[in-house]
Amino acid sequence: MWWIVVPLSLLTPQADDSDGLEATVRARFVWAYAWGTASARNSFTRFERGEDLDLRRDFGLVNGGPVLDAELSVRFEESHRVTLHSLFGILSDRTVLDRTFEYNDNVFQAGEHARAELDLDFRDIEYAYRFLHRATLTLWAGVGGRWADLNVGLPSSTLDPEGSMESNKALYPTLNASLQHRWAGSLTLDLDVRGSPAAVPVVFSHASLGRFVEARATVGWRIFDSVLLDAGANFLWVWQRWRGHESDGHFAVNYVDIRLFGPSVGLRISF
Repeated sequence: MWWIVVPLSLLTPQADDSDGLEATVRARFVWAYAWGTASARNSFTRFERGEDLDLRRDFGLVNGGPVLDAELSVRFEESHRVTLHSLFGILSDRTVLDRTFEYNDNVFQAGEHARAELDLDFRDIEYAYRFLHRATLTLWAGVGGRWADLNVGLPSSTLDPEGSMESNKALYPTLNASLQHRWAGSLTLDLDVRGSPAAVPVVFSHASLGRFVEARATVGWRIFDSVLLDAGANFLWVWQRWRGHESDGHFAVNYVDIRLFGPSVGLRISF
């Protein structure tokens, strides 16, 4: 939980190769738009009631929302780096339901006024090694782990003030890579990617299967030796699925297949 509150993150390594520590913090604010589907099928038998629901057409999540992309990284012994990363946000919209559907044993009626919500809480710890370091080009690659929690649904509606939300949690082993190109003057181009082909489904109760890819691209402007402003875009695709029995005895199949994309602005500080 403790690395969520880091207010900033990773600044690309400076051209010097000192043997001491270099810490970097970075905060990027993303206005993210969501696409995809979610379902929460429940029953007391193995007959699954419910259907796949579209985040935009059924839930009305069309206007996007703020997401904080934050990092703290420490480079040591020239070519080693440890990073704590958090991606956290809440996308919420009010809508009038176009049709009747069932979600997590709740039936929502066409014509109801409802509030839809998508909460994401991703936390990473990563190690990376610097494989390439030139005057204008730097490449890092490494491994890590991610704890992911996606919570989606309708927290309230006209006929059901308590609504229904369904959480999908997963633990991932991850791969990560980052590339920085330094242009003449004070401009830099950064490309970062992390992902996992499969979650670990046996670590905690109700752990989901899943996979994800996250990428970001930014152009940075160095306003001081250790301070950069940047602007760019973030992309995330995540698929998670859990199947089993809940505490009340229901047999449940819950899944999300979500894509997020949006522009970003941020600040990086190294010291």
